[in-house]
Amino acid sequence: MIEHYKAISSHTNLPIIMYNVPSRTGVNILPKTCLELSKIPNIVAIKEASGNLSQVAEIASLCRR
Repeated sequence: MIEHYKAISSHTNLPIIMYNVPSRTGVNILPKTCLELSKIPNIVAIKEASGNLSQVAEIASLCRR
């Protein structure tokens, strides 16, 4: 997942919004993965739709800029 977003970000200067919608994709982006991805400068936001409020709180706590 990290390499995927790094590859995308290296080919654009546009802001990137990550989408975490496990019910649609079958993959959940974990909070620690979000932390690593938040270090990529043009990743600016996440649509967090896992439905797990604990996960949402952890992502918010870890990824504050």
